[in-house]
Amino acid sequence: MDLKNGAITVGEVLSHPGARDILRTYFPQVADNVLLLGMARSWTLNRVLRQVGGQVDAGRVRQLREELEEL
Repeated sequence: MDLKNGAITVGEVLSHPGARDILRTYFPQVADNVLLLGMARSWTLNRVLRQVGGQVDAGRVRQLREELEEL
């Protein structure tokens, strides 16, 4: 999957079933939150990752990006 240097939107990521599964693995508390996902659909991946920056280990974020890129 082309993440467009993080400029891909959450909506674009969620449109890929494999990506949805990966997000559910990394962020289970968010992946099934319809309200939150609806709000974040137009946000870029970079924006979301900045929002969770202090709460998620940088190595975990790197792994997430790598797995999404492999799709």
